[in-house]
Amino acid sequence: IPTRYVSGFLAPATGDAANEEGSHAWVQCYVDGTWHGFDPANRAVQDDRYVGTAVGGDYDDVPPLRGSFRGAGEHEWIATVRVDAPPEAAPAAYQQ
Repeated sequence: IPTRYVSGFLAPATGDAANEEGSHAWVQCYVDGTWHGFDPANRAVQDDRYVGTAVGGDYDDVPPLRGSFRGAGEHEWIATVRVDAPPEAAPAAYQQ
């Protein structure tokens, strides 16, 4: 069964507080002509709350941040990602 690693974000369930924990990852399996997502960390099936940003063979293929920096060691980089529950009319989950 073909499988792939998916990197992205997980929105909170409707009515839950916003998720500010950062990136999330899950696995997808190709069965009967379509990709089916499974989240082993949450023991859940992928639904509309999963927002995929990249797919690859494993974490090294699609880390949430990759790059290098040259300069003095006195720099600081801060990033914040907030994922809110989508409105009722949101499109279906990432299923490429």
